Amino acid sequence: MRDFTWKTAAALVCTGVAFFLAGTAQAAERRIGVNVLPVLADPVDGARPVGIFNSKLQRETLLMSRMESIQEDALARREFHVWYQPKYELKTKRCIGAEALVRWESKELGFLPPGKFIPLFEGNGFISQLDFYNLEHVMQFQREAPGKGLPVLPISVNQSRQHMREEDYIERVRKLVAEYGTTGVELELTETAFDVLGEAMRAHSIDVVESLRGMGFSIDMDDFGSGYSDLALLNQLPLDVRRSTARCCSPRRAPVACASSSSR
Repeated sequence: MRDFTWKTAAALVCTGVAFFLAGTAQAAERRIGVNVLPVLADPVDGARPVGIFNSKLQRETLLMSRMESIQEDALARREFHVWYQPKYELKTKRCIGAEALVRWESKELGFLPPGKFIPLFEGNGFISQLDFYNLEHVMQFQREAPGKGLPVLPISVNQSRQHMREEDYIERVRKLVAEYGTTGVELELTETAFDVLGEAMRAHSIDVVESLRGMGFSIDMDDFGSGYSDLALLNQLPLDVRRSTARCCSPRRAPVACASSSSR
């Protein structure tokens, strides 16, 4: 038998462990006031029964909690600002349009980029209100542009996939159209807006897009190739512009996926 030499060591570990039953992460998160969700990913069964957190995650969770508590007041105070990112034609170097981007100039929290608040709003449903706020801002800008001596160039506005499940979405959009018109406004959807379960829901999503185009909006699909990349879907949707990701045209993907990303 071999002889072993035993040594004693002491360590101070400044972490905490949150225990919860599988599938109850969000409830546990609210009880202990920390973020346990980022550590749940598991390639085998989709969840781990133990979540480990640290002070960084706790600070992020407190920030998210604070943003959620002031989001309504921030919208009422018009703290969300629409920035226009220009689109240039490489050959002529002319500006041929823009994309509307949102930034949050919070009175309390300072400047916040979209990566800080968009995932939160998509999770709690506030993204719907923010989308309509941005859309109205762009539609009003386009209506007033000629009076200010500005050209009316196409401006694309992001629309969340959540709208596909809202019963009053089309009616709310119609009210904005009646007030501002649709000149120069493009609605930008991502491929994931149609990544839904069930043929009925998918058919409904396509009907929504057709209704929007019928009102006079141009319809863009952004990031084609980032989701399930259903090529048949492209033939069903009344799209005006399709933009693919670099991943779509990767040599590892089928050549047909690349060819399908061209504009109509």
